[in-house]
Amino acid sequence: MNRAWSRLHRNRSWLLGIRLASDVKVKSSDPLQTGALPMFGKSDPNHPVTVQPNTSLSLKPLRAEEIEKSSLSRGLVLNRFNKDFFIYPEYTETDDLRTILGYVETFRRDLQALVDSESVEKDGVLTEDVYKVLERSVVFSLPIPTEYKGLAMNQKGICRTMEEISLDWNVFKRVHNAYTFSQFLLAYGNQEQKEKYLPQIAGGKLKVAFAFDSPCEVIGGGDSSRISGAKINVVGDTDPDLLICFPTDNRQGRDAQSCVILEVKNPKTSDTVKFERLPSLGLKANFIGTLDLNIDVPEWCFLDTVGIRAQHLKAELRSFSRLHFAAAAIGFARRAIDEVTTACNTTQFSNIIDTSLGEQANVQKKLSDVSLKCYALESAVYYIGGLMDEGFPMIMDLEVALLHSMTIELLQSCVDTMIWLLPPNAQTHAKINDVIALVAQMREVGLNENAAMCAVSTWATAKHKRSANYFARFVRFDKEVIKLSRPRIQHFIAEHVHPSLMAACHEVEYSMVRIESILSTLMERNNKEIEEDYHMLDTMAKVLRNNFAMVACISRASRSHSVGLRYSDDEIAWVVHLCAILSRSSFFYLDSMQHIYGFFDYNPARMNVGQSVINMKGYKVESPLEKNW
Repeated sequence: MNRAWSRLHRNRSWLLGIRLASDVKVKSSDPLQTGALPMFGKSDPNHPVTVQPNTSLSLKPLRAEEIEKSSLSRGLVLNRFNKDFFIYPEYTETDDLRTILGYVETFRRDLQALVDSESVEKDGVLTEDVYKVLERSVVFSLPIPTEYKGLAMNQKGICRTMEEISLDWNVFKRVHNAYTFSQFLLAYGNQEQKEKYLPQIAGGKLKVAFAFDSPCEVIGGGDSSRISGAKINVVGDTDPDLLICFPTDNRQGRDAQSCVILEVKNPKTSDTVKFERLPSLGLKANFIGTLDLNIDVPEWCFLDTVGIRAQHLKAELRSFSRLHFAAAAIGFARRAIDEVTTACNTTQFSNIIDTSLGEQANVQKKLSDVSLKCYALESAVYYIGGLMDEGFPMIMDLEVALLHSMTIELLQSCVDTMIWLLPPNAQTHAKINDVIALVAQMREVGLNENAAMCAVSTWATAKHKRSANYFARFVRFDKEVIKLSRPRIQHFIAEHVHPSLMAACHEVEYSMVRIESILSTLMERNNKEIEEDYHMLDTMAKVLRNNFAMVACISRASRSHSVGLRYSDDEIAWVVHLCAILSRSSFFYLDSMQHIYGFFDYNPARMNVGQSVINMKGYKVESPLEKNW
């Protein structure tokens, strides 16, 4: 069986017939063209990026059979799912896996022995022992190519390492900032910047900070340029050496922006670099504050000089953090679930003698929810990481964006479970505060809507044909309503997985048919209004996330049973249950996208409530005790 899997993995590139992502273009309606969503794939085994510097990310319309082979989520939207995606990626060489697991185990023991979260919370800095562990384990060099003194570890190995680094979120942010900057520099930095900074990052010598929203501007031009600004919001490492910012650059047009890498550690006497730390709820060893800046900038520090390009670079910079952030969330969730389980098994239920808290149905329901979310995210992370390692030139923009949404939801569920079931001690409070601060830093407004708009524009380009005949449209609406409530199996994808997962595969097929049905109906009725319909886009993003999670979980559970893992039977039971839940959830989401509930339109009615609160400048509704006389 293992040899058969290996042959399938080696032949996957021939089976899929995927074109290079740089050869693909879409219409301007797709947010990809504006850089709202980055593309992920892999052309270099040392970093997961298909695009090279100064390469356009705009896509041209693809035929449906091409889309299903180059993008998993787009294929699901088009109801043209490629069954080869059910082959879960894994290591083909057992020795490589053993080497990485041995490295991770040693690193985990060192972190557990030397990381003191209480002292970090109290002092607000990482101790010298922590830095020694990070440098001794060469963890900073994992994603960096060997030509820049890195180890060039594959994505699955890095993700497994990030699970252990989340033992303390302050340590995670220190490593994560370095990873984000190094991946960004590999993709878009010039050769001088790569040769100067990457070896130092690999050795853990450089600290990085980021200013995504930069109220600063470029003054002058050429090598006499200066960047000046006050109260610039900055997040990153304490006492950073480098700062990535996006100042306004009116040389390229009104309100245009540039992307600049600044050296802020030892400024000249004529420069002003003043950091001011702000009090934060958690992540005490991570810098959250403002910066007053007035500094000379040589021309080679500018990554790009075209305004719209800088907007895309900002989106790309955020995107490089998502996969590793998701992996760290998995490690945190695993430890939180273990801690909660221990507490439930050792705590007696107050109302019944000789009954533990873990025997209560409401507690089991809580643990079931968070465990299924952890399993879904873990399946998706190593699924995407494996595809990157295998070197497929795929478009993974939607999948990586959906990962981020799943990560935030898992962390929120972990916090809720910890508050509900763990004792309210200082250690629990510190962990919760760190997660709250982390989620606040990692949030990305509008990401779900952009992901949904990408999927909708793909469907419209490939399949939508509006009929001018009113009667024909009426008949089509009736057919689509039937498909939404009673979908039929078309692809028989259950033939490609373990027989016990047949019901789960049917749920995936039902969801694909329902998406096609509802999009066809909405395109006929609303068309251009969809772009402004927040409820529709947000709901579509949830459906895309459900479908992606179902495919990743089915693929993983089938692989687990095939290779004979210890809890494979439990995994199959979990996945069947999870797919049933997600499929029914998607059905209700899609049904709500029709908007009509009685005599009012659902979306505007809901949005008007928020608008009225804004107009009132708060919740100003009178108390029910008030009188009008």
